[in-house]
Formats: sequence, structure tokens, C-alpha cells
Amino acid sequence: MPSEFSLYRKIQVILDIAKASDIASWNELSGEIISERPPNFLTKQYDKRRDAMLPDISTRSVTRAVNACRALQLIYDSGSLTDAGRRALRSSLFNRVISEQVHRYLEQFGIRVANLNNIIEKSLRSDPLVMPTSAELWQRSGSRISLLRFSQMLTLLVQCGSADSSQRKIYLHFTR
Repeated sequence: MPSEFSLYRKIQVILDIAKASDIASWNELSGEIISERPPNFLTKQYDKRRDAMLPDISTRSVTRAVNACRALQLIYDSGSLTDAGRRALRSSLFNRVISEQVHRYLEQFGIRVANLNNIIEKSLRSDPLVMPTSAELWQRSGSRISLLRFSQMLTLLVQCGSADSSQRKIYLHFTR
């Protein structure tokens, strides 16, 4: 089960807020999320006046999660929901829609799960053994996206039930 602070859960929150908001841009959507202060975006931040770490909304976390929703074509630049975003609001379809959108996103950059599965198979049969982590898969796939975004996409596939991995984020298999 994904944690409350995972991108998976943040996407759910963003889609719910986008559905209920009357906004004109993704920046306004980010502002709406910040003003609603959902606990998914709370982080410990240093307060100089109190010389203590206090929970507060992370604007960077909100921006990153909203940008991930834009990259996955769940929201338009206007901040409104795409057809995929509206379908994802149905809890029975959320995993399937997110998985489909992740696959589409990766394919835009020439990354196919069949190729990732080949890399995994070769890694696990190599001597010496090479663990198929997201960094290893990213490097060997020749990905043109950032390692952070690549890793997020693989994690989303696992959380949606479209991939198998160990607890240490060793990827074992992807499904389509």
C-alpha cells in the first residue's frame, strides 16, 4: 500500500482538488492545493524563529506532483482534468488509468516495458549479478528523461500493480 506521502496518493489528492476547483492554470491549481493544506504535502521545515523543525506545506512537493500530473496528461495546462484525469477519479479505474498514462509517457521517450524486461532478465542472469534498480534500468535503457522522473514512473507502475519489485526497489517484471 502506497504511503500517504507517495506520488501515487498525491496524484489522487490533486485530481480531487482539480475536480472541485474553478481555476485557470496549473499554477492556480498549485495555489489551491497549498491553500487547502492536504497532509500529503506536509514536510518538516526549519523555522528560524523557533529554532525547530515544524510541519508545513512543501510548495516544491506540490509543484513536482502537479508537474507529474501534467506529464502524465491527467490535467491540462489550464489545471482542469483531462479525460484520463476524470476517468482516474473513479477509484475502480485509478490504477489502470495511471498505469496506461505511465506507459504512454515512457513510450514518448522510446522506453518500452518489453525492453525493460529484457534488461532485467539479462541483469539477473549476469555474472557478476547486476541488480535491476531504477538507476541501472535508466542507464541501460538510454533514457532521455531524468533519473528522478524515470524512478517515479517505475514506482507508480509498482503501486498500480503493473510491475513487480522487491522491497529494496529491485525491479523484477513489468506488465502491460
